[in-house]
Order: sequence, then structure tokens, then C-alpha cells
Amino acid sequence: MNTVNKILPYVYYIVGFILIVKGFTNFSSEKESYYILLGFETKNKFIYLFFRVLFGAFVIYAGITRFKKLKKGN
Repeated sequence: MNTVNKILPYVYYIVGFILIVKGFTNFSSEKESYYILLGFETKNKFIYLFFRVLFGAFVIYAGITRFKKLKKGN
């Protein structure tokens, strides 16, 4: 279990980074609608980018707090 706790913050970083990169790559392509998360969609690509970056930043922030807890516990 301890190994999982050490790896988990890095998984958060990777997932958050992927969400942000995917948001920018989809932002650069023209589509009729953009899927934000869990079936929510929008036709405005700026709103799509805003929510993707916001959610990605939230996931990265969760990884940072987990990493700080891990360092504080040791």
C-alpha cells in the first residue's frame, strides 16, 4: 500500500497534464461540438478550453496536495 501512495501523486500529474494537452489539441481543431466531461458538451471552444484547463489544474493540484501529505508523513 505504501508503494501505491508514493506513485499516486505522479499519476495525478500525468492525468492532469494529459487533460490540459488534449484540451489544447482539440481547441486547435474545428468541431461542431466539444465534449467537456461526463457527457457535457458545448459548441463554444473557448468554454471547452476553460473547463478542460480548470479540471486539469484541479487534478494537478490534488496531486500536489497528496505529494505534500506524503512528504509530511515521512
